Amino acid sequence: MSTCARIDHGNAFIIVVECAKFTANLEYGPLEMEDSRHDVCFDSRSVFNLSNFVEKMASNIIWGPSQQLIVWGVDIESGTEWKITTDKQFVEMVGARMDVKLLYLACEVREKGQSAPAGHNASGHATSRVTAQSVAQSEAADDTAVSRS
Repeated sequence: MSTCARIDHGNAFIIVVECAKFTANLEYGPLEMEDSRHDVCFDSRSVFNLSNFVEKMASNIIWGPSQQLIVWGVDIESGTEWKITTDKQFVEMVGARMDVKLLYLACEVREKGQSAPAGHNASGHATSRVTAQSVAQSEAADDTAVSRS
């Protein structure tokens, strides 16, 4: 079932989110979470910022009170990623993709105050494994994808 069901098709902005495997440190103990993919939709006529996005993601995945969600912008064509840390960065990134109303993000959950992100290699480049090929495979396998015409 599409998560955009209550938004007029012409106004639906879709954010495709790949979330890396992690261990949720919950109050009642650890819980292993597998890699996951989520489509987050919002009405493009409204302002949708990083805070709104994190709130939406909290309804899709679970993380512990000692953990935080780290959000990465993803450029499928070049394979580059960058950390999104402010509402302004998020809104600008959404605005840059408003013509296609489609954005790819990667997320990881890590402990608050952790000095080095778990999903990074020594060179500092993110390793979310979100590539054009993995996105194409996900879209081909997803028979509930919303038409983007």
